[in-house]
Amino acid sequence: MTRFEAVLLAAGAGTRMGDLTLTVPKALLPLGDRPLVQHVLKEVVAAGSAHVRIVLAGGTSSLVADHLRHLADRGASDLSVGFTIEVVDLLTSPEPAQALAICGLDREMCSLLVHCDEVVPASISRSMVSLAAKTDHAVTAVFDPEATTARVVRMTSVHDTAYRQRTHPADGRRLVGRMALPPRLVARLTGGTLAATTLVNLTGLILETGDPVLAVEWPGPYLDAGELWRYTAMWNNEITELL
Repeated sequence: MTRFEAVLLAAGAGTRMGDLTLTVPKALLPLGDRPLVQHVLKEVVAAGSAHVRIVLAGGTSSLVADHLRHLADRGASDLSVGFTIEVVDLLTSPEPAQALAICGLDREMCSLLVHCDEVVPASISRSMVSLAAKTDHAVTAVFDPEATTARVVRMTSVHDTAYRQRTHPADGRRLVGRMALPPRLVARLTGGTLAATTLVNLTGLILETGDPVLAVEWPGPYLDAGELWRYTAMWNNEITELL
């Protein structure tokens, strides 16, 4: 199994969630029997992460840090690996993805960059990291409900899979908030030569340099709680398949 570090991006303000995130950070919104961030932790630990780094901002994000420390204190299985909480000053790093350049990422191993409002099978995350280590290329994930099985494709553009908020079909083909980077690209990211604001932007920047980007494409299951209407829809539909 490929050794890697998971980086959970939980520094977003959650403005797309309406009143739900006025006092509670999005990462702590409940999904089934636990907060979103715990589902993502369970995913990356099951995928084989050697260490988990959690990037937070100020404000209500301190509640996420307190929650995770409480879990660690009581020995929760979701935190069976070491973890580091990074509190990022969004006055100097206005986007969560930009915080990656100032985190102490390990340049000797692969990194899996993870949005905390999306949940995918651990097998997909594991395949992404393994592929990044084997090919020395960036690897993202594409959810395609019309796919018949999981497969690896080469990305040529982000435009046909980019996230378009409310106008994007809820069940359409799209990029997922996951990216696996080999050590070579982790060094470029922490060195500031890949100054991305989002994971979609990071994918585009890597493609612009002529560096290949691969994608693990699969038909689901996949949960996206990134917007209020999507989050609400999950409570109105069956959500137990992945959880």
